[in-house]
Amino acid sequence: MPSLVKWYFLVKGGLSGEPRLARPFHERVFAGLDGWLLGKLPGGKLHLAICLPPRHSKTTLARDTVECSLGLWPDSDFIYVSYSAQLAVDQTVKIRRSLESGWFREIFPAFPPAGGRRDWICLGEDSPAGGHVLGVGVGGSLTGFGAGRKRDWFGGGIVIDDPLKADAARSAAARRRLREWFTGTLLSRRNHDRTPILLIAQRLHPEDLAGHLKLAMPEQWHFLEIPVLAPEAADTIWPETFSLESARRLREADPFAFYSQYQQEPIRPGGSLIKEDWWRFWSDPGPVERAVEAKIITADTAYGAGEAGDYSVFQCWGFEGGRRMYLLDQIRGRWGFEELVPAAAAFWEKHNRPGRPLARMYIENRASGQSLVQQYQLFRERGINAFPWNALDYGPADKVGRVKESVLAIYNGQVILPDHPEAAWVDDFIAECSAFSEDLSQAHDDQVDALTMAVLIWRGVLGGGKEGKVNGGDKDPSKK
Repeated sequence: MPSLVKWYFLVKGGLSGEPRLARPFHERVFAGLDGWLLGKLPGGKLHLAICLPPRHSKTTLARDTVECSLGLWPDSDFIYVSYSAQLAVDQTVKIRRSLESGWFREIFPAFPPAGGRRDWICLGEDSPAGGHVLGVGVGGSLTGFGAGRKRDWFGGGIVIDDPLKADAARSAAARRRLREWFTGTLLSRRNHDRTPILLIAQRLHPEDLAGHLKLAMPEQWHFLEIPVLAPEAADTIWPETFSLESARRLREADPFAFYSQYQQEPIRPGGSLIKEDWWRFWSDPGPVERAVEAKIITADTAYGAGEAGDYSVFQCWGFEGGRRMYLLDQIRGRWGFEELVPAAAAFWEKHNRPGRPLARMYIENRASGQSLVQQYQLFRERGINAFPWNALDYGPADKVGRVKESVLAIYNGQVILPDHPEAAWVDDFIAECSAFSEDLSQAHDDQVDALTMAVLIWRGVLGGGKEGKVNGGDKDPSKK
């Protein structure tokens, strides 16, 4: 059976003077929308969520679905929702213009006249037998309005077009208000228990409305998630709109926007900026030692011995050019300054081996780190190349910004951790990385700081990360 929505999409383009091109990803969307209209979604599910990148026809497809179904079933009742009342009203105005156009009458000659106001369309001179479309922003009043008809075939529904603004997605309060309005108000406006809901949106956060519905109502919702760049794809799904080069630039500059809005894989901002299953591991030191071309130590230091003091950490990193970086070793403790210097010296001597010398020890230029750097002459007398590390020389000054700059290399599988009995500290390292929160509510982040120092040095000095493949790499590169 030919697609109803595709037919309308293309015929409207031809008759309205705005020709349209249906890309392959559109075919998947058309099939999903037909299933929603005809009650034939996979698994007998009632509601449909379509997750698409920005500027990939989301609103056009939402409006077309409403217009097409009104042409076929003019008594259908719709509620059209968007994140703001103005945007929802803009769409009802455009829908009404289509319904009143000459080209729409060519497609549907018996279509009744349309009346109403900007936010409300009524068909058939507001006859009870006529359909309605109400445009409303999230949080708006719906008193007296309903969606759908009490019958076995399609009679309208609720269409949700981008219910959360991108810059509001990180607000827990905004996400909570949306969920509460959806469950407490919008769901109650269905005239029939089988009134279907269509959500068309870009993913913005693991706890956005789509994420909530996945967890709360999986048996009722069918999800069609279309990334801009599919695995192993040679190009993006719509190169004229968003090119492969644009995708690569955004992935490097803002991985959170790329993976959430464009790949439909939102990264949780807080609590798991760095996800545990992203890490890759090495176990055999032989191949790693042969692969490593340069070694450095990064240090995040703090005053304060004893249980109440902050931790200091020293990490030894090996760089395989700009392809991979290996965490070779780490020490961590609560040392006073008089203990910190000998600990740093011993760690340097351990890894500054003949034939495999260390290049530098980078010490973050703050707190005890500053005091430690002031003693770098003492280190040099002992053959240690200690240098102050200033965040602004390599990237963002703040901790969260540095993590965001580093996360893509971790996701790509280019930051490799040890997996052998002498590296029992790795579990604690991974736990700290997983707990790092955007609101800095975690107990400690010294290991994360040393990690991000190393990643930013690797990127800045060697161009690290530019040769990586997304989520690529073996679990144990030493066994390749």
